Amino acid sequence: MSTSSPPDSQAGAPGPPSFPERRKNPRRQAGTGLTFTVPTVVDAEVLDISAGGALVSTPAHVVQGQRCHLRAILDREPFYAVVEVLRVTEGTRTGQQPRQHLGQ
Repeated sequence: MSTSSPPDSQAGAPGPPSFPERRKNPRRQAGTGLTFTVPTVVDAEVLDISAGGALVSTPAHVVQGQRCHLRAILDREPFYAVVEVLRVTEGTRTGQQPRQHLGQ
């Protein structure tokens, strides 16, 4: 015999729930324009960098207009920038893995 805790809600069930509600605010139906993003760290190679932008090679699928965090060590100092991808072109292949070239 196993025991389990009751669910947090009985959404859609008629009448009051059979357990005490713990939420301070009522539930709301989520709209259709909701997006959820999960940040990931991917392998990338900075091919060129200047005050005006950077050219990065990566196997990650990135689209024009997407914002990325660029972290690198330049002249033995940490460098960090939030960049917007302005250009995506087919890059090189390393083994079987195609890479994209991203221009910021």
